[in-house]
Amino acid sequence: MGRLVRSWVATLTVVLTAQILTPVATADPGATAHRVYVAVITDHGEFPMSAGEMDLAIDAALQDVAEDLPNVFSSFTRVETRYVDSPATPTGGAMCGLWAPDALITETAPPGTEEAMEAEGRALFGLPPRSPGAHVVYVLPPRCAANAIGFAMLGADVHAGGFVVVSAGWAAGLRGVLVHELGHNFSLLHADATCVYQGASCGVIEYADCYAPVGGNFGSVFSTAERVILGAVQPGEVQTVDAGGGAFEAQIRLAPRSAPSGLRGIAVTDPSSGEVTYLDYRSGTGLDADAEYLGVSFCPTGVTATRIRGRGTLLLRRDGPNGSTGAAVAGETIQIGAYASATVLGADGDGGALVAVRVAPLPPFDRLPRVGVEHLNGRWVRAELTGRFSPDPDGPLRYTWYVEDATGSHPLTSASPSGPGDATRVPPGATRVWVEVAAEKRGRLRGVVTSRPVSMTEGAGLQVRLSGKAQVGRTLSVRVPRGLEGPVRYRWFADRRRIDGADRRRLRLTPDLVGTRIQAVVITGRGADRERTVCRAKGRVEARGRGGKRWYPR
Repeated sequence: MGRLVRSWVATLTVVLTAQILTPVATADPGATAHRVYVAVITDHGEFPMSAGEMDLAIDAALQDVAEDLPNVFSSFTRVETRYVDSPATPTGGAMCGLWAPDALITETAPPGTEEAMEAEGRALFGLPPRSPGAHVVYVLPPRCAANAIGFAMLGADVHAGGFVVVSAGWAAGLRGVLVHELGHNFSLLHADATCVYQGASCGVIEYADCYAPVGGNFGSVFSTAERVILGAVQPGEVQTVDAGGGAFEAQIRLAPRSAPSGLRGIAVTDPSSGEVTYLDYRSGTGLDADAEYLGVSFCPTGVTATRIRGRGTLLLRRDGPNGSTGAAVAGETIQIGAYASATVLGADGDGGALVAVRVAPLPPFDRLPRVGVEHLNGRWVRAELTGRFSPDPDGPLRYTWYVEDATGSHPLTSASPSGPGDATRVPPGATRVWVEVAAEKRGRLRGVVTSRPVSMTEGAGLQVRLSGKAQVGRTLSVRVPRGLEGPVRYRWFADRRRIDGADRRRLRLTPDLVGTRIQAVVITGRGADRERTVCRAKGRVEARGRGGKRWYPR
């Protein structure tokens, strides 16, 4: 069950209340033709609006949504309207029988509210359960709404459908309230805003984005950030600015957010945090001209900056000539993190706004390591890192291997991520190999070091070797690269004759091996990838063991 969210406006006698209920998944994500079924609940047959007024307001809201999100919905139409006379006594909390008798609006909806509301709507219009793209709109008379302007079920995605409840008590705002509540059906949470007072931050205020329909704006133009959440951004609609830690500077002309075409948003990535800020120009024209902040004209024109928070958005409010607002006018700068900014050079209504976007380069790492490639045997190599990145990276280093073969140079996509000491297998046909090591640190330019290319014929067989002294009583060990893929098998030989039972990495030398030369064969891979590497002990096995005791062959 969801939470009840409230906002109060001193100039109004009603309370804006939005109920967000349990998310509902869409059965058919392709249900782009949305249908609206309207159930008008009357107060013992009485209703404050005429049927014509109500139909006009509802159809206008649906048309606004269809016009603002043309690539999301193939159609958005009212299918049917039914009037239902409620015999219940219209008390503040009873919702004229829609909620349980004597239930009061609290911070949490009464148990069973969602199921009851949905079941009633399905029964009234003969809809199947969880019908994608279907919206049931309950319109309540004022005495049944308990001072609530509206509430809605939160959909899991834009095509989930659901139900909304709106009050006819504020007839002038019914169009905007319906768009707000439908936004919840589309999966959007509230569009909030930061609080700024005399230059200092005072937290976050819910609903306080006066430019977004799911905020306090009863207009119909969804912000760029909301469109990203809905998957509603069209090609050419938003320009992305991600300098990857480098420098960027450009003047970009923004069309009004309400314009039907053109560049209407800029997505600027803060290089130090990776967070994206979306810039819009709210011109007060087109669909924006219908905007009102909770019934009050309080949405100054200018360039806004918004970020995504889960399924909701956050408008970055700031001090400006008109007080604490979310819009920057000509000559003002919006700071985006520590390294990016957007300065409004000029704004001209329908002519758009000219914005100078600047991104400063991140500082590099103070110190970088050196990296080399060590050839282990025929097809195995590993990276050798000398030194370290300073300051320490935020996460593990990323190793990317490259090879050169008959087709040219390309990344070795089959190589698993590896670090110093981990072996990487190079495919047949490769003539040269090298490695790139990258480090990430918040607030720093990405650090990259690259080894020199190494020929695949250099140093073959150097790294699979024997350790230990060839003396009776001592143990010889085969040293193999760490991280070899697949099985590794061992065979031991004395003067090229296999030693029975010697199939492990270590061999203890016994008196019967005195005078022989010991060899170890390491077998890796299978089938066509099978490789044999031979390594030899230095000299013959001596008959002198530990403590000076002399061993003689039997």
